[in-house]
Amino acid sequence: MQIMNQLCIANPQLQSAELIRIMNDSDFAHYKKEFMDHLANFFSSLQTAHLRQKSILVIPYTNQLWQICAVLYAEGLVMGFGLDRPLRPQSLSIALKYGSTGPFPVPVIQSIVKISRQGRRVYIQAKKLGELSSPELVFLVSTSRGILSSQDAEFFGLGGEILCKIQKRA
Repeated sequence: MQIMNQLCIANPQLQSAELIRIMNDSDFAHYKKEFMDHLANFFSSLQTAHLRQKSILVIPYTNQLWQICAVLYAEGLVMGFGLDRPLRPQSLSIALKYGSTGPFPVPVIQSIVKISRQGRRVYIQAKKLGELSSPELVFLVSTSRGILSSQDAEFFGLGGEILCKIQKRA
């Protein structure tokens, strides 16, 4: 919708049929896919799925999202994850985890905040990872060994780019 508004501002004389044609154009789809931040899209989809109390979230597969799901599973924040086709994966299915406090299921993940962004990368040294440790917080760090939780990165003595902060529900 935001890109559609930009198209209208750039050329206010476009008719709605022309906008629909532009929105469906394969070049535009390639443009959108090429510049979309898949991490931000994943975090947003995960939070939305929790708000709607979905049991499974299906997202497009990338190796980075696979590594993030492995960390979320190891930290006990998702029930499981898997691929649609093992040889040529196109989508990743994630089984979401809920706690049972009260009459309604409560998501285990309370919030996800993206730390490093496309225009502003945030890095941390291995010796400063201890300052981030907290029982209710999980930081995802992109290291030379892949994406790890802040506790694992500290154990291995690896620093890297802080991707996000995940707050667990108490």
